[in-house]
Amino acid sequence: MDGFAIAAGLDVASIPALREIFFLSSTTKDFADGGEMEMFFNVWTSYYFEHEPELVYTISANGSPGGYLTGCADSARAAPWFARTESYPLFSDWFHEYPAHFHINVHPRLRGQGLGSRLARRFFDDMKRRGAAGVHVVTAADARNTGFYQRLGLAPLARRECGGRRLAALGQRW
Repeated sequence: MDGFAIAAGLDVASIPALREIFFLSSTTKDFADGGEMEMFFNVWTSYYFEHEPELVYTISANGSPGGYLTGCADSARAAPWFARTESYPLFSDWFHEYPAHFHINVHPRLRGQGLGSRLARRFFDDMKRRGAAGVHVVTAADARNTGFYQRLGLAPLARRECGGRRLAALGQRW
């Protein structure tokens, strides 16, 4: 075994490590102050931490998180919590066919070792057991992670503009 283990369910003690991985992985690097930085983190994590903590997965070695996945089983049901983001409703026409979605980040020093794939496959298996028809992700259309998502079996669904950025939705039905 490679020494990495996946745990499902939010462990509040791991939030500082998840925050570190989040900001190491984020393309947004400039913030006016610590309050703006915390608000940014909360926009992208608080729904999962508060409403679907059982769908927060961490992959760790020796108790130290090396990556995480935050998941949502029903994107349409979660829409009110994401009203403060411009991008969330852009792809809502796909929520019925691909109701589940996820965000995934792996510490840069651990990328390329299959940790993200293991997290995603665990989430996919759990969504299948729950009866979700499929899963989707939204990312920058030119982001290198689109290749990762396609290797997982997600296919391009649509591209749309948001705030001067081109976004892409990718999805997989089971």
